[in-house]
Amino acid sequence: MQNNQIPFSNFPQNFNRTMQIVEPTYEQHIIKAPELNVTNGRIPQVLVLDSSDRDCQKYPKSNNYAYELTKEYKDVISIELVQGCIPYTGYAINENNNKLFVQETSGETVEVVVPVGNYNATELAIALQTALNNNENLSSTYTVSADINTQKFTIVSDVSDEEGIFNILNNCCPCSKNSLTDMDNTDCNDCESCQMCSRNNCNDYIKGSISKKLGFSNVNYMDADTYTSDFVWDLEDPKYIILEIENLENIDSNNKNIDDSFAVIFFTVPHGDNNILATGSTPRKGIKKYFNPPLSTLDKLRIKFLTPDGELYDFNGRNHVLEFNILALNQPGKYNTFITT
Repeated sequence: MQNNQIPFSNFPQNFNRTMQIVEPTYEQHIIKAPELNVTNGRIPQVLVLDSSDRDCQKYPKSNNYAYELTKEYKDVISIELVQGCIPYTGYAINENNNKLFVQETSGETVEVVVPVGNYNATELAIALQTALNNNENLSSTYTVSADINTQKFTIVSDVSDEEGIFNILNNCCPCSKNSLTDMDNTDCNDCESCQMCSRNNCNDYIKGSISKKLGFSNVNYMDADTYTSDFVWDLEDPKYIILEIENLENIDSNNKNIDDSFAVIFFTVPHGDNNILATGSTPRKGIKKYFNPPLSTLDKLRIKFLTPDGELYDFNGRNHVLEFNILALNQPGKYNTFITT
């Protein structure tokens, strides 16, 4: 028997067969519209968040923490802040605004720290004067006064000799007028067109500066022995705070600290009291974030409370309570297979 003649085989004849090509139909060529979502209504749910339930060892302060939920919410289409109890207990002079930056020698900047706390104008003048005169890196004698009629502070130095200087630095722009170190360059006269100013934002005070609270402008004060603030003082805690919740960006604003936050909460009570938030009874009708497509899973909230300057607001050990309304689709599994961050 020849090798190519195997019993019960069509070899090699089966290689000569032609393949039958089926012509596709019109329906097979057309991309069909997706099937409509079929849901069984919506599920309203209530979430009450008490900051005292956080992991206090991992998150010692109630202004910045992650809140692990005991229940997973699926296919969430909206979350709304409807009620809350938020303490108005921050210090007007705190770790983010209690420093005065002084120069007695060109090129050497001394940081003068005022103790954290709440002050009236007279008390703050005494505290600042004490901090200046007790600073071991300063040799001049300083007098600080508060004018109750004009609501302005005046700081006086007894510059001891002709070579001595007294500068108050409020701005760290690289141009010489607003520079911490380089005093020899030509002053910038137009911060809006200056490339260095535009990159470094000349409107910002030096981080931690007390000058804004005292009423001094955001420029540097140089070549004098007496400086009086340009504006009236601001000795109150901020009148509002910013609530940031990760992945719940909800607000547009030209203010970079408010932009992409979840809510702005205004204090309407005296300092030291609990601010009761009841948004459902106000014309604003709550603070609500919508999701389209629905959020597959909600199992954690990352909370931050910020001051208008973008610093963490210190509740000084007090806790808060927030109540949310959560609305979800009654269709478990429809969206929760998506990969989310």
